[in-house]
Amino acid sequence: MSDGVDPYPGDPSCACNVCGRLKDVDDQLRTAQALVANLLRTRQLVATQINSTHNQDLFRRMPSEVLGHIFEDCGPSYALRVGAVCRKWRRIAWSTPQLWTIIDIRLVNNRTSLNSTLIFAREWLNRSGQLPLTIHITGSATSASSLQMNGMKTIIKLINEYAHRWQDLQLKIPAGLLQGFRSDPQGRSVLRNLTIVCRGQRAPYSFRPQHARLRPSVVHIEHWFRLVDIEWNNVTQVEVDFPVDECLEMLRRAPKVMDCKLIDIFVDPFPTYPFPVHRIVHPNLKSLSVSVSEPESPPLLFHHISFPSLCELRYDWSGAIERNEEFLAFLACSSSYLHILHLDVLEMQDSALMPILQTTRALTDLDLRTHSSVHDNFFQLLADSSLAGADNDSTPFLPRLRCFKYRCFSTGSRDFLPKLFGPLSEIGNPHRRPLSKISLILSPSLRGSDVEKPNIDETVALQILELQHRGMQLEVSYGEEDVLEASLKAHRLLPA
Repeated sequence: MSDGVDPYPGDPSCACNVCGRLKDVDDQLRTAQALVANLLRTRQLVATQINSTHNQDLFRRMPSEVLGHIFEDCGPSYALRVGAVCRKWRRIAWSTPQLWTIIDIRLVNNRTSLNSTLIFAREWLNRSGQLPLTIHITGSATSASSLQMNGMKTIIKLINEYAHRWQDLQLKIPAGLLQGFRSDPQGRSVLRNLTIVCRGQRAPYSFRPQHARLRPSVVHIEHWFRLVDIEWNNVTQVEVDFPVDECLEMLRRAPKVMDCKLIDIFVDPFPTYPFPVHRIVHPNLKSLSVSVSEPESPPLLFHHISFPSLCELRYDWSGAIERNEEFLAFLACSSSYLHILHLDVLEMQDSALMPILQTTRALTDLDLRTHSSVHDNFFQLLADSSLAGADNDSTPFLPRLRCFKYRCFSTGSRDFLPKLFGPLSEIGNPHRRPLSKISLILSPSLRGSDVEKPNIDETVALQILELQHRGMQLEVSYGEEDVLEASLKAHRLLPA
């Protein structure tokens, strides 16, 4: 300062009277500040008591036990919201373990955020008591530094402390983080659902929890089968995207599977497992969904499997299906109870479709989607064979079919639609095929909106109305538009 006075008047080395007086004033200020802080806390407590005494709304008068049950019904997604209402609700929410059994953890490439996530996860899990846990972890290690990767691994170590309470574990993370997971050292496990989806390219990192092997019943894996070490003989529902050899090995090790989804299967040029000499027979499998990404995969798969209890089959292929003896042989030994069939293919001529349907005589529901095929022969046979024995054939065509859904870009004329139910005069015939619902879904052409929208001739529309009067259901749609309704209005059979 300009007058040369010490800018630090509280310097203990100064013993003048003025510095002594300043010290006394500072001590009095600290005492006053402490008193004010204490009074503010006391005021808050008194205000809370006043609210409890004078504000007698339903929730304030409700016992804590009842509020706890209400919060449980709200579910874990409302835990923080409930706790933010008031002190009483926060106390109840924080002491209700059921609100803290589901946690969603996101691993990001930021050390500060990872530290916050670690603190948040530890507090959340501490409130969950001893209840089974649902843990979802998502993240990306793209461009992550070694320090950030260590932060992610620290969070995984925290999750491992609760391994004995994992009930639903969902991991959508880089493969390099899989190696950090450990099962309970004492072998305890309540795991039911396991999801492993590796971000980015498949890398040779394994999921092999030490101590006890996990025994989930529902499994979804998008990684290599050979790198996931679990007990497969307890699995009943599975969704995987393995190569064919790993799909077959999985089926061999999982005899209890009832629902199986094989996604984008492919042939590994260097298979890990030998192909079985005999078909793998699964007596319990009831639902199978297969989507393929290359034409070599389906024959190789279907040649080696047999599912005698199969009830539902979904086959999705973005290419052209031709007559395939391996697929037909699979159907021959798997179609006794096959009631539901979904075929979604780019192109399939009648020469490929007809043998499939002639092999699956137990079908009740058929969903056929094709992008560039028109199945005139199939439609004609379906119309001609509506009455059992009408064609003097000992093996009637689709005798149990009840529902038929056909999705395509174009069918040409819609005149065939009413004929698929058979003659109108035979609707009540007990020998008639029980077909009662047909859905025709026309997709807008890829050529654009300049293409004329489909309609239904007046004669055909009148026949459809009569069928509907007899209890039949026939729906025709084009995008979001009801073609049948629009046609009836155009022919003035319905008010516009």
